[in-house]
Amino acid sequence: MHYRLPTRSGIVFGIISLTLLIILTPLLAWTAPTQTQVFSLSTHSYDLQITAGSTLAWRNDSSGFHRLRAIDGSWETPLMRPGEVVTQTFTVSGQSAFLCDIDPTMRGTITVQAAHTVFVPMMAGQAFERWSQPQTWGGRLPQAGDAVQIPAGKVILLDVSPPPLQSLLIEGELIFDRRDLDLTVGWIMIHGHGRIRIGSPTEPFAQRATITLTATNPNEDVMGMGTRGILLMGGSFEAYGVTPNHPWTVLNDHAAA
Repeated sequence: MHYRLPTRSGIVFGIISLTLLIILTPLLAWTAPTQTQVFSLSTHSYDLQITAGSTLAWRNDSSGFHRLRAIDGSWETPLMRPGEVVTQTFTVSGQSAFLCDIDPTMRGTITVQAAHTVFVPMMAGQAFERWSQPQTWGGRLPQAGDAVQIPAGKVILLDVSPPPLQSLLIEGELIFDRRDLDLTVGWIMIHGHGRIRIGSPTEPFAQRATITLTATNPNEDVMGMGTRGILLMGGSFEAYGVTPNHPWTVLNDHAAA
């Protein structure tokens, strides 16, 4: 049986039959403590990832003056002398592009995730990398309660059932290995050209794949699309399962309304 969800913005959650199950269950969210991260202003390109509530400490290690500001005007640092340290706390999740007013070649982005650890795999040139390998994640496997991001151009083979995760943002590709797997996560966002693939048209998935969605905060708003779902913003979700011998059944009694 071929299940392919549309590649347009939408929210998908519920139960996909046959070998793929999506189960909604409550789970308390895990929150990591806030922290201060120090970044040296000595290069010209920055791609920073922090958690909401964290404080960035900008240290001017160059010989000139610098003043950083968000391109959207949401924040700005004071003028920093050489050797000076300026702190900035970020409490709202999202992405912020910034540049230096003094040296416009100094620029970058800050990605603020919800208050939990964010793991972003290191980019590599191989066809795919295994979830179970620490080097896929920069030396440390994602732990329970973490937010996991698969960036564009990255292909991950889900070859183990990971611990329960806070969230999963997919801009690359996640492929389910040919084995029984359980993926428990608060919500899944498939963004841009992101993709989840379970089986293929020529080789349907004959094992059992269970996706359990566990987000408990009804007010959480993931990129404007709510929460506790498989959320698609331009991405695709493909599941090819084996056709069951009996695609129908007979109830012994009336089903409850």
